[in-house]
Amino acid sequence: MPIFSRLGGPRRNKMPKRRLLETPYYKFGRWLCPQQANALRYRIEGNKLRVDSGLFFSFRRSVPLERITDIVLFQNPMQRHFGVWVMQVRTAGFASNAVMYGVCEPENVREIIFAQRQSVYVGDVVCTPKALSLTCLQMRKIKSLNACV
Repeated sequence: MPIFSRLGGPRRNKMPKRRLLETPYYKFGRWLCPQQANALRYRIEGNKLRVDSGLFFSFRRSVPLERITDIVLFQNPMQRHFGVWVMQVRTAGFASNAVMYGVCEPENVREIIFAQRQSVYVGDVVCTPKALSLTCLQMRKIKSLNACV
């Protein structure tokens, strides 16, 4: 063996590519990635954004919509190639931040979250700021009158 190879020169890969694809770690990784992607769940329940993730250890994060201050979108080159984004939901407190992976249409999701956050809850009626109906305004007046009495 020449001294050149001992000092960091060109070396040959000892494991052929075919054998690399047969290793248990590779097979486990091929099984694990889709399972983890299927375990991700994002939904709005009432006035909370709920983020569920994890395959072996499940994590459930619930973020109140009224505490959301900002939504940050970012993607690395691999995510850009596949057209997916990562959304980081930032809140007024440090403990209730949430991260949503693999979002395909982040602008639409951001608009939905902010529209739901700005919704006005009056009793059992939900009114969005774009379309405040007469009944919502009347219910607010009735509630304000009841609070004064």
